[in-house]
Amino acid sequence: MSQLNCQDGICEVPESQEPVTKVVKLQNKKIIYVGDPMCSWCYGIAPVVAGLQEYCDANALGFEIVVGGLRSGGGDQWNSQFKDFLRHEWQKIEETTGQPFAFKLLDLEYFNYDTEPSCRAVVTAKSLLPDDNQKLLTQFFAAVQQKFYLENEDPKETIFYQGICEMLQLDFKQFKEHFESAEMKQKTIEEFHYRSLLGVRGFPSFVMIKDHEAALLTSGYTSLQSLIRKIETR
Repeated sequence: MSQLNCQDGICEVPESQEPVTKVVKLQNKKIIYVGDPMCSWCYGIAPVVAGLQEYCDANALGFEIVVGGLRSGGGDQWNSQFKDFLRHEWQKIEETTGQPFAFKLLDLEYFNYDTEPSCRAVVTAKSLLPDDNQKLLTQFFAAVQQKFYLENEDPKETIFYQGICEMLQLDFKQFKEHFESAEMKQKTIEEFHYRSLLGVRGFPSFVMIKDHEAALLTSGYTSLQSLIRKIETR
């Protein structure tokens, strides 16, 4: 896997991960947040996403989360260079956004920074949660981020999600069955493809669907006020 590019408030997937583009049929009047639970800038912007969710609910505007597959499959060498890169990014994001990080993960002898399982967990939760304008899914996404970045637990392990499921009153046994299924692995791949069809490579990104057309509002770290201005002037 090629090492991802993270700078200036955004992380990008390598171009080689992009599937073939084709026509997408899009719904009307909706905001799509494109992120990855193990993207550090997505963790930094989590309070903004929560505020955007509330704004969309208050204004009867659809809201959807699409996972991006930032480092799907992992494969980066867990060496001093990579760990120094992560430490520098996390410190920078903490200073910029105020989101706290724990750094004990960087003391491990080995860690495979594969973001596919955490993305698959979001896709799984999406399939199990009620259709309530994604509010519970936003909470699930944020809880995964907090458990990884604050507790440095491993999202690749199914047991990682037990406490999160209990908090959101999801049946963990049912979640486990779906999370580990071939169906959810395929649905996650399809969601990565959908992200690409929206024209998004960098995370976090925000896309507005209006009159069956998709328009990128912004990519990278931003404020809630800036996002709302962009939405209201489109």
